[in-house]
Amino acid sequence: GLHTTSTADVASIRFTISASDMSTITRTVSYSGGTVSESFNVPNGSNRRFLVEALNSSGSVIYNGETTTNLNGSAVTLGIALSAVTTAQLYVLVSNADSDNVSVIDPNTLTVQTTLNCSSLGDISCYEPRNLAISHAGTLAYIPFRHSDNVIKSHPDVPDFSLEISDDGFNEPYAVAFTADDSEAWVVNKQGGGSSTGSVSIIDTSTQSVTDTIDDICFSSPEGIAIANGKAYVANRGDGTVCVVNVASRTVSTTISTGGSPRYAVATPNGNFVYVSTDSSSAGIKKIRTSDDTITATIAVRGRNLAVMPDGTKVYVATQGNTIEVINVSNNSYSTITFTGAYSIYGVAILSDSSYGFATDEDRDVVYVFNPSTDTVVTTGGSPVEISVGSTPRAIAAQ
Repeated sequence: GLHTTSTADVASIRFTISASDMSTITRTVSYSGGTVSESFNVPNGSNRRFLVEALNSSGSVIYNGETTTNLNGSAVTLGIALSAVTTAQLYVLVSNADSDNVSVIDPNTLTVQTTLNCSSLGDISCYEPRNLAISHAGTLAYIPFRHSDNVIKSHPDVPDFSLEISDDGFNEPYAVAFTADDSEAWVVNKQGGGSSTGSVSIIDTSTQSVTDTIDDICFSSPEGIAIANGKAYVANRGDGTVCVVNVASRTVSTTISTGGSPRYAVATPNGNFVYVSTDSSSAGIKKIRTSDDTITATIAVRGRNLAVMPDGTKVYVATQGNTIEVINVSNNSYSTITFTGAYSIYGVAILSDSSYGFATDEDRDVVYVFNPSTDTVVTTGGSPVEISVGSTPRAIAAQ
């Protein structure tokens, strides 16, 4: 059993149990005061990491604590002390596909703080940044550069480009997702080796090196990846499917047919659902239940990149038009945010404190701002706020 006591600011408690040789166990329970006691069946083995996080009503982690133990078949009771989490610095990263750089937006001023280029790392090439990702802790980001076959490590809270990660397995690296404990980053490659037309490279975040490559015939020009419930969901643009990969065993467990051309994948914070966008409203946005890898809903919306509200209540869909569609997770209904003057909204991201949302317009080279609490566009002088960035901004990530 795990026991925790906390304060009145806490709305829920999230438990995460992980290890390299087991599927991650995640459970979130509501908190209304007093003591919380939860029991888990965990596979025997060494170095089982038990992480407990206390979240406020916005879904932000305000207390956490963890311990690691070995399990040999006997029941154990763990007491985990929680300490206050230092408020993370908020920032937004934008991949500018045609200027080969990354814009860093300061959410406090809604301006570009700096632009990151690979020239800071010396004589290396970086061409076409794609679907970057920020770690759950908010202190590490990886940016895949599709046409130079490398991944750049960044400390976005600095901000900087600090290291090039290269590997023979990188072949048009396109998207990144972190495991629940941030120990690994999974990178999908649009092209692959062997018999496949795609692959997955796995980066150990402690060594900053690729430790595994998964090369399976299931992959078909993948462009998106989400990790939830101990599984990686790889969105295959090439054949209208999602490959489900067991994180611990590195093997494909099943294939889900979506239709259309899947483009992006995102998981809800509790890991219960993964949403996959496709390029047509007929194929729609697929809602996949991770407990049994079943599509439970199809939302008739054409989509590109996606983002989830930190409290898990809404999913935001960039439509490559002048709108974002907002899906209600509880009932699958959706509403629309319209950006006057926009041409092609490609990427969307929400700050960890839910204060602002951001949307890239790949045709106009700007980032729009919206309020995710009210789902309204942020304006100045009656017109939408526009933050000028690099050329062809597509993917965007926020802390």
